[in-house]
Amino acid sequence: MKKEGKEAHLAIWSYRHEKRRKTMKRFQKIIAMALAATLAVPGSVLSTFASARVEEGKSFFTSFENDEEWSDNFKANTLEVVDGKGKAQNVSSTTADRLVGDITSLVELSSIQGSENHNNNETKEKLFDNNSGTKFLAKQSASVENPVWVSFQIQEPKAVKAYSIVSANDAEARDPVDWTFSGSNDGTTWTELDSQTGVRFNSRYESKTFTFENDTAYAYYKINITKNNGDSGMVQFADLNIATLDETDDDINLTVMGTTIESGPASVHDAASNKGWTGDKALKVTGYHKGEGEAYAYNVIYDGLNIPVTENTQLSYTIFPEWTTGSYDFEYTSTYIAVDLGFSDGTYLSDLNAVDQNGNVVSPMEQGLSKTLTTKQWNKISTYIASGEDTIGKTITKVLVGYHKPSNPTGADDAFTADIDDIRIEEVPQVEHEHLSDYVYTLRGTNDGTSYSRGLVCPGTTMPHGFNFWAPVTRAGDNKMYNYQLSRDGNTLKHLTISHQASYWTGERGTYEFMANSSFDPATVTSIGTGVRGAAFTHENEIAKAHHYSVTFNEDDEKAGGVTMEVTPTEHAAVLRFTFPENAPYCNILLDSDRASGSTTFGEDGKSFTAYSDHNSNGMQRMYVYGEFSQPFTTGRSIGKGGIASFEKASSGETVIEMKVATSFISIEQAKKNLQQEIAEDEGFDEIFAKAQKTWDDQLGIIEIEGATPDQMTSFYSGMYRLFMYPNMLSEQTGEGSEDGWQYRSPYGSHEVKDGVMYYNNGFWDTYRTTWAAYSLFTPSKDIEMLNGLVEHYNDQGWVPRWIAPGGTNSMVGTSSDVIFGDAAKKGLDFEVENAFWSSIKNASVVSNNLTNGGRNDLTRSIFNGYTSLDIGEGFSWSMEGYINDFGIYQMAKALGYADEEQYYLNRAQNYVNLFNDEIGWFMGRDVNGAFRTSSDDFNPGIWWGDYTETNAFNMAFTVPQDGQGLANLYGGREKLAERLDGLFNASPDLVQDGTIHEMVEARDLKMGLYGHSNQPSHHIPYMYNYAGRPDRTQEVVREVLARAYVGSDFGQGYIGDEDNGEMSAWYILSALGIYPVNMGSGEYAIGSPLFTKATIHLECGEDLVINAPNNSRENIYVQGVKLNGEEYNKTYFNYSDLIHGAVIDFDMGDTPSDWGTSEDALPTSITEGDQVAEPSQDMTVTSPVVGEEIPSGDVIQDTVYSAATDRVENLFDNTSDTTASLNGNTASVYYGFATPAYVDMVTLTSTSDPEKAPVSFELFGSNDGKTWTSLEKRDELSFEWAKYTRPFAVNAEEKYANYRIDFTGSADSIELAEVELMGNIKNSIDRSTLEKLVEAAEAKDLTGYPTAKVEEFQKVLEEAKAVLDNEEATQDEIREAVENLQKASSKLGAIRNPYVRLEAEDYDAGDVVKDVDSNRSGGGNIGGGKNGCYAMYNNVNFGDNGAVHVVMSYSSQGRDATNDGRIQFFLDSMEGEPVAELKTHNTAEDNWSTYVLTETDIEPPITGSHDLYIKLVGTEDKAYVANIDYFDFTEGQGGVSGTYDLTVAYSGRDASLSVNGEEQSIADLINQYSKELETGTEVELTFVPQVEGRSFAGVTLNGEALELTVPDSFTYRYTMGTADETLKFEFTVVNKSVLQSIIKAAEALLGSEELETVLPSIKERFDKALETANEVNGRLEATQKEIDAAWSELLDVMHLLSFELGDTTTLEALLAVADELSEEGFTTSTWAALVEAVEAAKVVADQEEPLKADVEKVTEDLINALYGLEEVADFSQLQLLIEKAEEIDLVLEEDYVQDEEAISAFHKALEYAKTLTKDSAQEDVDEAAKALTKAMADLRKKADKSELEELLEELKELDPADYTAQSYALVATAIKNMEVILADETLDESQQAVVDNAVNNARVAKAKLVKVNDPKPDRPSKNNSSNKTAVPNHSYGNNGIVVAGQKVATASAYVRSDTTVNFILKHGQAYCFKMSVVNGNNLAPNFTVGNGEVLKTQFVAQVGNDYYYRVYAIGASGQSTGVYTSLPGQNVVKHCTVTIA
Repeated sequence: MKKEGKEAHLAIWSYRHEKRRKTMKRFQKIIAMALAATLAVPGSVLSTFASARVEEGKSFFTSFENDEEWSDNFKANTLEVVDGKGKAQNVSSTTADRLVGDITSLVELSSIQGSENHNNNETKEKLFDNNSGTKFLAKQSASVENPVWVSFQIQEPKAVKAYSIVSANDAEARDPVDWTFSGSNDGTTWTELDSQTGVRFNSRYESKTFTFENDTAYAYYKINITKNNGDSGMVQFADLNIATLDETDDDINLTVMGTTIESGPASVHDAASNKGWTGDKALKVTGYHKGEGEAYAYNVIYDGLNIPVTENTQLSYTIFPEWTTGSYDFEYTSTYIAVDLGFSDGTYLSDLNAVDQNGNVVSPMEQGLSKTLTTKQWNKISTYIASGEDTIGKTITKVLVGYHKPSNPTGADDAFTADIDDIRIEEVPQVEHEHLSDYVYTLRGTNDGTSYSRGLVCPGTTMPHGFNFWAPVTRAGDNKMYNYQLSRDGNTLKHLTISHQASYWTGERGTYEFMANSSFDPATVTSIGTGVRGAAFTHENEIAKAHHYSVTFNEDDEKAGGVTMEVTPTEHAAVLRFTFPENAPYCNILLDSDRASGSTTFGEDGKSFTAYSDHNSNGMQRMYVYGEFSQPFTTGRSIGKGGIASFEKASSGETVIEMKVATSFISIEQAKKNLQQEIAEDEGFDEIFAKAQKTWDDQLGIIEIEGATPDQMTSFYSGMYRLFMYPNMLSEQTGEGSEDGWQYRSPYGSHEVKDGVMYYNNGFWDTYRTTWAAYSLFTPSKDIEMLNGLVEHYNDQGWVPRWIAPGGTNSMVGTSSDVIFGDAAKKGLDFEVENAFWSSIKNASVVSNNLTNGGRNDLTRSIFNGYTSLDIGEGFSWSMEGYINDFGIYQMAKALGYADEEQYYLNRAQNYVNLFNDEIGWFMGRDVNGAFRTSSDDFNPGIWWGDYTETNAFNMAFTVPQDGQGLANLYGGREKLAERLDGLFNASPDLVQDGTIHEMVEARDLKMGLYGHSNQPSHHIPYMYNYAGRPDRTQEVVREVLARAYVGSDFGQGYIGDEDNGEMSAWYILSALGIYPVNMGSGEYAIGSPLFTKATIHLECGEDLVINAPNNSRENIYVQGVKLNGEEYNKTYFNYSDLIHGAVIDFDMGDTPSDWGTSEDALPTSITEGDQVAEPSQDMTVTSPVVGEEIPSGDVIQDTVYSAATDRVENLFDNTSDTTASLNGNTASVYYGFATPAYVDMVTLTSTSDPEKAPVSFELFGSNDGKTWTSLEKRDELSFEWAKYTRPFAVNAEEKYANYRIDFTGSADSIELAEVELMGNIKNSIDRSTLEKLVEAAEAKDLTGYPTAKVEEFQKVLEEAKAVLDNEEATQDEIREAVENLQKASSKLGAIRNPYVRLEAEDYDAGDVVKDVDSNRSGGGNIGGGKNGCYAMYNNVNFGDNGAVHVVMSYSSQGRDATNDGRIQFFLDSMEGEPVAELKTHNTAEDNWSTYVLTETDIEPPITGSHDLYIKLVGTEDKAYVANIDYFDFTEGQGGVSGTYDLTVAYSGRDASLSVNGEEQSIADLINQYSKELETGTEVELTFVPQVEGRSFAGVTLNGEALELTVPDSFTYRYTMGTADETLKFEFTVVNKSVLQSIIKAAEALLGSEELETVLPSIKERFDKALETANEVNGRLEATQKEIDAAWSELLDVMHLLSFELGDTTTLEALLAVADELSEEGFTTSTWAALVEAVEAAKVVADQEEPLKADVEKVTEDLINALYGLEEVADFSQLQLLIEKAEEIDLVLEEDYVQDEEAISAFHKALEYAKTLTKDSAQEDVDEAAKALTKAMADLRKKADKSELEELLEELKELDPADYTAQSYALVATAIKNMEVILADETLDESQQAVVDNAVNNARVAKAKLVKVNDPKPDRPSKNNSSNKTAVPNHSYGNNGIVVAGQKVATASAYVRSDTTVNFILKHGQAYCFKMSVVNGNNLAPNFTVGNGEVLKTQFVAQVGNDYYYRVYAIGASGQSTGVYTSLPGQNVVKHCTVTIA
C-alpha cells in the first residue's frame, strides 16, 4: 500500500474510533486487528526451481533450467558424429531452400531489432535459427504506415544477393504478402534491394526464394512488411535465410535437427503452457522428415558423463510430442523421438533393445511404432538400462536425442516437434512391495483435464465403498480438484478435503477441508482461505494410497515448511496426523468449508470441534462434522466458515497432533457416534493405519497375479482400488429405526431420515458394462448388499434413477440398473429381486414426469413405435440401451415366473432390428413416422453425436451384445460381422475430428482406427469378434488395448478417457484375467486373452478360481487351447456357475492364431439361433385406422376400428399414451378389423393418467366373419399400479383372424385406456391372400406426379410380385419376399411435393447438412451446418407442365465463418452434370447467423415434370461454410401467355422517394403507390432514396421478405414483367444518423489533444471504444435506430467524463477485507443487512480498474458507517441445542417418561417460550430461557426400560405348568407374579432400573432351573445352546454375555476379523459397537461372547453381507474387565480384545 494511502486511512480510522469509542469498544478492537492485518504488505514469495544435485559418476539430472549443475554443458543443435560422419539421414531442420553461399549463421543475434514480439517464445531471433519449427510472431498487423520490420547486423559486411522466407506452422492469414528488403552500413540509412507484392504461400512451412542484383557489401539488413494475408492483429513467418550466392561462403555447420532450450509447448491439451514439465524450460526438438524413405538424426545434448551401469541404473524423462501444423498429424511423426545414451565403447542405448515401463524398446523408431505416446500432452518414459543387451558394466558418457522413422508415406516434408524435460539417470532399486495396498496409486488419473482425460478422477483415500473420500486439493473450488502437473496450480496444495464426488461431470458435494499451517499467528490471523494457505510440495514427498495419503511440504515453504500432513480412513471417519518440525513458528490446523456455506465451532472441552457444510446438490443434504484433537488447543478460533486450532509446541523435537474426524448426514450427534463406533478412545493414527491397510490388503488380495511387470501391478491393483471405491454407502449405524439399526438421510422428497441401507455414486450407463459383473464374482455378498442398496432408491422414492449421486441426475441415457438387476437374477444372487424387478418394469413401461429421478425418455410413444424417435435428443442411444435393459428385465421375469413379461421383454430386446437401415447398412435413428435419418450413400459413420450418445455410428454398430448371432445375421453372417469389426479397427482415424467432447480426441489418440476405448459404448466391441467366430481377433485387440490404453500409471495417467466409477478399471481387471461380461444379463463371461502367467481369485466360498497361462508373453497372445478343470474346453465363454464355485482354467498360449473357439458350438449364446434376422412381434394395428360405424364383419379394405362405448376409439391405436379413450359403462367392447388377417400373440393395455379407471378384466376374441367369435385370452383381477403403465398379456392363438374384439370390465362407471396393441409377427401373418391384397392396392395406386425412374422401378417390383402371385407353387419365403419388396417399393415412392407451396429447406429427405430447430424461421427450422460441398435432396418435386421459372431463397451467412461468394446449385435426379439453376449468396452479417435475406434467380429453361431435387452448397477455400437456408419459393410459369398486365409498386412516401427508369415519381410519393400497365418481358428499374435529407436506409423488404441492401442512400430493384398482374410491396427501415455523425466529428476533433492525452486511462479506453463503436454503427448499413442512439449517447457521455479524477481505493479495500471476515451469525438482522448493502456498493466501485474519486469517497464513508453500525446478537447456540434436545424428548414424552403432570406442564411452557426467542432477542432473555428449559428437562423423569421384562414375561406365560415339576415351576410362577406387579407400576423411573433388571434376572434364573416332568436330569443349556438360532429375537441382550447371529458349519479357511483389536476402557453405562467380519465364510455367522457377562451385556445389532455388528453395554463395576471373543462352528474361540470398566 502506498504510504499516503496508509496515512489517509489511519486518519479516517482514528476519527471514527474516537467518535464511537464508548459504545463499540469491543467491536472496535476486532476491526482494528483485522484492519492492521489487512494493511500489512506481505512480502512476495518467490518459488525458485531447485534442480536435483547429482553426485558425479553416480547420477545425472537436468530440467533445462538456469544454474543447474549441467547447465554449462548443454550443446545446442549438435549432431552426433560417428567416424567423421554425422549420424543423420533425410532430416533437415528447415524447409527453406538451401541457398548457395548461405550466411545466416553470421547474423549477430544481439543486434536484432524490430517490431514487438507477441510473446517470449516466438521471437525475432527464431527467424535465424535454421529451424522452421519455430517462428517470429509479431504483436501487430502490417500496413504501409505501421509496418512489421526486422533488422540485423552480420559479423562482417557481405553482398547479399538472395534470401528465402518460410511460412509458419499455422494461421495463413498472418503470412507476409508485401515487403521490401534493404541494406545499410550504419543501421540508419537504408538502400532498398528488393520489393515484393502479392506473394502467397500455398502451404505451411513453404519456402520461397527471392534473388536480386547487388554488389555492395552491407553490414546491416532489414525486412519491412507492409501487408499480411488478412489477419487484423498479427504477422508471422518461420525463417529468414540470407545468401551471397558465392560457394565460398557456404555454411558447413548448418543445423540438421534442432535441439534448443525453450520455454515449453505453447499449445497443450491440459497442461501448463509455455513451461516444461517442471520449471520454466524444456528441450525443444524440431526438424523435417524429407522424402518418402527412412529418416533419422541424433543430436548430442550433454557429454562428459561418467556413469557406470548397474542393474538398478534407470533412465527416465518426460516427452511432449507436439502438433506441428495446428492440426492433427495422422502419421504421428513427432512420436518417433526418444532420449538416447552413448556409452564409452561407442554403442548406443537405442541399439541395445532396452525396454521401458510399458514394455516398448527405448529407441526413437520403436517408441513411434509402439503407438504409446500421446500428442499435445506430457508422457513419461523410464527404463532400467540393464534391460538392454550386455549393458551392465558399460559407462554412460553422453546424453542424446534422436528422431528415427522408417518411412514417410506422405512424401512431403513432414515436420516433427517434441519437448523433453526432466532427464534423469540414477540408481533406483527395484522394489517388490510387501503389501498389495502399496501398489495402489490414487493419483493415477489426475494428469489431465476436461479437454483431454486420462481418468479425470477424485484421488480419494477411503475404505472399500466408504462413506467419505479424503482427497488432496491443488485446485480449490473446482471439481477437477487435483492436477498432477503441479505448476498448473502454483505447485501448492490448498488442503485435504472430504469429498463425495462420483464424477467430475456430476459435480461435488459434501465437502469440508483441513490444512496444516505454521505461519499464521492464531491470535491475529483474519484470513485462512485457499488464496493464502496453499503450501508448496513435490510428488517426491507425497504418498497417495487407498489407505493413506501423506504430504510433506517443502522445507522452505512460507506457509507450512517441513510440515507433514496425512490421513488414514475408517468407513465413516478418519484420523489425520500433523507433524510440525522443531523450527515451526506455530502449530496450526486450519478447518474450512471452502466450497459451500458452513460453520465451525470449537468445543468448550478445548479438544474438539463441530462443523457443518451445506455443499448440497442432487439430494445430498447438510454434512455434519465432528472432530477431536489428541491434545488441547491453545487457541480455537472460528474464522468465517472455518477456523484455526493452534497447539503448544513440544519442548524439543517435532510436534505431533492427531485429529479424529467423522461425518454424518443425520446430525452432529450421529457424527460423534460414528467416530466412537469406528475409532476407540485409545486408538490413534498408527492403529487405524494398520486396520485400513489390512482392509485394503484383504480386499486387493482377493486376486493374486503372477508374471506382471511393476507397471502392470500398479495398473491392476490401482484398478481394483477404483473398482471397490464405488458405489458408496449412504447409511449410518444409528442403532435406531429398523432392526439392523442402519439409517440414512434420504436424498429425495423432504429428505427425512429413513431406515435401511442405501448405496449411491454410480452412473449405470457406465458401470453396467463391467463393474457389477466383477462384484458378483469377486465379492458376491457385498454385491448383494449393494444391489439391495440400489433397490432402496426404489423403496424410497419409487424409481431407481439412471445416475445416482446420491439422488438422481439427468445424465446419460438408458435405465441400466435394469440389466444390472437382470444379470444378478440370472446368476441366482439372493438379493431383493422382486422390488428390483418392479423398479425395472416401471422404468420400461411407465411414463415418467421426472427423468432425473427415473424412467426412460419418450415412453409415451417409444413403447408403441419400438424405438425412441429422432426428435428426442440421442433417441437412437436411448433405444439401443433400452433393448439391452429389456433383456435384463426378461431375465428377471423368467427367474420370478412372470410369464407375460418374460415373453414381452424378450421380444422387446430384439427391437434393435427396427433401427438398422439395411439400405446403407448402418444403425441409426428414425423419426416418429418411421423414416430413417438418412439413406444417403454419403453417410459418414465416423461423425460423433447426432443420434449417438458420446460416440458415432461405427462404434454403435455392435451395440447388440444380447443377440450377437442376430447382429451377425443382420450384416449377412459371421464373416460379414468380422469384416464390419475389422472396418472399425482399420478405419482412418481422421474421421474422428478434434471437436465436441474430449472422448473424440482421446479415441483418435488411441490409434486403433475409429475404436473409442475412451468411452464406455465401445468397451464390449473387441469381444464381439467371438460372435463372428474370430476369437483370435478378440485376443489381438484386447491385448493391444491392455498394452496402450492404460499406460502412465506412475505419471498421474493410467487411462485414456474418464475412469467412471471403476468401470474403466474393471475393463482392465477382467480383461487382464482373460474374461469379460460382454453380454450382461446372460451370466456369461467371454474369453479373451489373459495378460499374466497366473492369476488366483480367492472366492468367498473358500475355493479358488485359478487362471493359468504359463507360456504367456507379449508375443504369445493367441489362445491355442483351454482346459476347464482338466477337461478340454472349446467354448468362447464361461458361465458364472463355472467360475463362482472355484475352478482351474488352463490357457495354452501361442504367437499365431489357432482354430480354437472357431466352431459354431463355441459361440456365445444369443437370443437368435440360426442364420435368420430377428423378427420381433410388433403392433399389427395402424396408427390411423378407419373408424367404422358398425362392428366390422368379413373383409375390410382398410384397417377399421369400432366401439359403441366411445367416440374416440381411434385414440387407442394412435401409438401415444398422451391420448385417451373413455369407454362408457363398466363393460365395453372394442373391435378391430384387419385389412389382411393377422396372428396376434400378445396384447398390451396402457392405463391413462387415472389408473383407477383401467379395466379389471378383459377377454380377447377372434373372428373371420364378425359374427362367430372365438375366445383367445381372458384375464381377471387386473390392476394397474401406475399412470400410463403398459402391461403385456400373452395370447395363445393358433390361427389368424381378420377381426378381433376385446371385452373390458371396469370397476367404475367408465373405463379409461390410453393405448391398445395387438401384437404379432408380421411375417407369420403373410400368406398368398396378403400378397393378393397388396398387389391389388399397388395396381390401384395413382402414380401421376412421380419421377419416371421411380415409377419404372415401382412397376418392375409390382410385376415381380404379380409373377409370384401367379405361381401356384411359390414358396412361403418367396411370397414373404414379394410382400416385403412391394411394401418397400411403396414406401420408397413417398409423397409428392408441390414446389409452388413453400418448400421448407429443413424438410429434406437425404443429405449431409443439419436440421436446425428455430422457432423464428419459416416452418420452425432451417438447414444449418451448410459447409462447402454439402447437399440436400427432396423427393418427388412435381414442377408440372408449365414448369418453375423463378426461385427465391431465404438464407443467412455469417462473415466470420462463411464465404462472401457462395452459390446454391440446383440439380435434377442426381448431382451429375450441370446445374439447372444457381443462386448467389453473400455475407448477411459479420457475427451472427440470424440475419436472413432473400436471393433469387430466373430459371431458364423452366424446370418441368417430376424430379428428385438436389441442392448443393458451393463455397470458397478460405471459409468452411456457405449459408444457412430457410426455404425456397418457386414461381410457376404461365404456359407462354404473354400480354399487358398491371404492375403495382406499394411503398411509404414518407420514408422513400421513387424514381422509375430514372424519372422521379412525386405523385406516387404522395399516394404511396405507383401503377403502370406493362407488356410481358418489359424491364423496369425502380430506384428509391430516403425522403428526408440526412436519413438513411437500414433495411428493405419485398412482400415481407428481406432484400440485400448495399448502400445507405439508395436502393435499386429491377423487375421483368411476367404473365400476370403483380404487386410489389416495399417496406423500408429508415434511420437518422445525423446526430451520431455530428458527435463523431466532435469526438475526432479531440484526437491528439492535450485534454485527451492526460485523461484517466480507463476513460481514455472507454472513449476509444465508444468512438470505435460509433464509427462501426455509422458505417453499418443495417444498424437500427436504437443502436445509433445508443452509440452517440455513450460517446457523448464519455466525452463529459474527460476531466474526472481517479480515486484511491486502498482504504476501501482494507475495509472490505474487514467486512469479508465478519459472519452474519454474530449481528442483528437489520444492521447486517445495512452492512451487506454497503459492501455490495463498495465492491462495485472497488472492482473498477480506475474508479472515480467521488464514488470512492461516497462508498468508503457508507461502509465505515455500516461497520460501526453493527449490533451484536445474543449468543443463541446453547439455547438452540437445548431446544433441539427438548423437541426430541417431546416426541417420546408420553411413551418414555413418567406422566408427572406438573413437570410436563412446566417443560412445555419452558420449551414454547424458548422457541419464541430469536437471535435478535436480548442476551439476558436468552440466558433465562436456557436456564428455565434446563431445569424443566431435569425435572422430567424417564421411565424404566421394561421392554426386556415384557418379552420375558410373555415367554414365561406361554409355558405349560404341566410340563414341569411343581417345585421348579413354583419359582417361575413367583417370577411371573413379581414381573406383573412391576409392569403395572407406572411410577418407576430410570433411577429404579435396577428393580426391573433384578426381576428379569430372577425370572431367567427361574426359567433356567425348570425341570421337565419325567426328565431324569435337569435340562441344562449346553455351551453352544444358542447355536441353532438364526438370530437373537428382537436383538435382546444375551445371557452371560453371549449373543449369536445365526449358524452354519465353518470351513477350515474361514475366520473372524474384528474392527477392534486393541484393549480399551468403557465407562459404566456406555455402549460400544463391534464389527466382526467373516472372511472366507459366506453365510456363516459367528458366536459373539464376553468372558464375564456381569461386566458386559451383549446385543446383536445387524448383519450387512458378511459383516456382523454387536453392541456391548458396560454394566460392571469400575476396574472390572473382560475379554471379547468370537468363534465359528467347529472352530476354537478367538479373543479379540479386553474391555475395562472406568
